[in-house]
Amino acid sequence: GWLTLDFDAFFCPKDSSMLRYLLMAMLPALLLTANQITAQTTTTIDTSMVIDAKRDCGAVGDGIADDTLAIQRALDMAVGDTTLRFPETPRTAPRRVFIPAGTYRITRTLLMTSAHTNLRLEGAGSYGGPMRAMTRLLWDSDEHSVLMQSYGQLGLVMSDICFDGNHKAQAAFALDSIDKDTSDPQLLKRFGGRAGALHVVTRCTFANATVGYRCGKDSWTCASDMSFYDCTFSSCRTGFLTMADQNLNYLFMRPNVGMSNIGIHFAKGGSATINQLNGHSLRTALKIDKGGINAGTFSINGMRVESRPFGGYDKSPRSSFMNPAEPESSDIRRTSLLDVAGETNVFVNGMLTTCMGIAGNNGDDQTPMIHVRDGAQLRIVSSQFSGMIADISTSSDKPVSWLSIKDSRFRFLADPRERITCDANSGYELTNSIVFDDHIDPEKGYRINGSQFIPLLQKLPVSSQ
Repeated sequence: GWLTLDFDAFFCPKDSSMLRYLLMAMLPALLLTANQITAQTTTTIDTSMVIDAKRDCGAVGDGIADDTLAIQRALDMAVGDTTLRFPETPRTAPRRVFIPAGTYRITRTLLMTSAHTNLRLEGAGSYGGPMRAMTRLLWDSDEHSVLMQSYGQLGLVMSDICFDGNHKAQAAFALDSIDKDTSDPQLLKRFGGRAGALHVVTRCTFANATVGYRCGKDSWTCASDMSFYDCTFSSCRTGFLTMADQNLNYLFMRPNVGMSNIGIHFAKGGSATINQLNGHSLRTALKIDKGGINAGTFSINGMRVESRPFGGYDKSPRSSFMNPAEPESSDIRRTSLLDVAGETNVFVNGMLTTCMGIAGNNGDDQTPMIHVRDGAQLRIVSSQFSGMIADISTSSDKPVSWLSIKDSRFRFLADPRERITCDANSGYELTNSIVFDDHIDPEKGYRINGSQFIPLLQKLPVSSQ
């Protein structure tokens, strides 16, 4: 770019000839710097190196035409291999697919394998749920199957796409490893045993399926090192589910979960860091099971899930992100934020249990916000509680279950001296608690009568005495 200096109109007086000469001498260097800045901040994308599903593969995106073959063709063209056979495809392939704005009707499972390693898959946007998403893949088959399936694929980078199971799909997206025990023999013959891992998923929505995103089937082979940024899991029985034995090193940044029985479920332990988990209308926000010698550590920083009553996805199977169906009133209860079990260690910093759904005609002040079971250890700091706090239990053949809460506030109907249930084989310890004496006055609304500081509240398991 050109840099123009009007020295006469600038700050130099006309008799400052020496300063003028110095600035003129500096002008070439200033121009060079400006050109360097322009070169560094301007990015040019070679569109010929991007496979456009509409332009290059004939996808229509009107929600009526069957776009299955066109989208599959785009995935295969990007890796330079339409046969999907081993060995790996050429490095010169573009490995980048763009799906423009539109609703793409899919009638058979879209397939990616090890041949699609290091693929970049992008849409035009998925915010606002399925009905408002710019790029939407819509499952439209009576077969209870998977909309998009990935087998043994490494390094997928995916963004700005809505995967809509249309209340028909088994899973909106599924990532599975290839192993000798659970995989199709033909798939194993083509690629050999392969773990699927190292995916980065950004601003995608997974909705209206039995499982929104299934990461790792019931297998000994892990699907590990996964990252999810600003993703939504909605209107499913389970929003996100992982079932492999060692699903390790997961990262969630601002996940949004809603209208589901379970938001995020680690069925066989694992390890994960979850930052700013938020959502609404759930049976259970985060469920962690099992753990073990090599897995079962979780860190959660920031968690705010509106705990308003929800009847469950099973009771309202046609519910959607924008238009939830009304469940049976007898089935309504508040959200349990955490359900942890087995040999798991979970740390939570900054959890907020809202007072939604406690009072009123259908109010629920009996559903615990937290369940700690069969050997799990849960530590919560700097948090706020309302309603029934926790239920802690341990089977006779399991290690002690333990809950620790530190530096936290207890608000509406959440006096910890009355609102924690704990069996003889379990225990808890609360330190530096502030307990509020508050209530709802029919005329004046929410009122606080006072508060009390409790330095220590403790109940030890029988085995420790």
